[in-house]
Amino acid sequence: MTSSPFSLSVNPTRFQLSVKQLSAACCRFEIQLIDPQAGEVLRGQVTGPHSDSTSVIQLAYPCQPHPHYPERVEVIIPEPNFWEETTRLYYRAELEIWQHQQKTTQETLILRLGRSGMITGKPQQKKSEN
Repeated sequence: MTSSPFSLSVNPTRFQLSVKQLSAACCRFEIQLIDPQAGEVLRGQVTGPHSDSTSVIQLAYPCQPHPHYPERVEVIIPEPNFWEETTRLYYRAELEIWQHQQKTTQETLILRLGRSGMITGKPQQKKSEN
């Protein structure tokens, strides 16, 4: 088991991603809202691996809520597929921000798992509701 102190602000105004464990056996990371507003809760799931060039079987990995902080979730991906120039496999985090039991924002983060840490592409805003 290899632990990584890697931390990355994937959207400096909204999310921070912290890798807790990254190895061939398991990837465990936490996503949290930065400066959450009162009543905000983070929900979602991670799917993958995805590939733009080949067909792959994709699985869904739920974002487990943190027991004490509703603005944080943990994701565990057993036996992750790493991003490499030859394979280009990535994961997609579909995140929802809820406030006072109403979904206010939905965002997608593209996650590329590197052997030395996690790399992410720019978040893509999907939908905002008021």
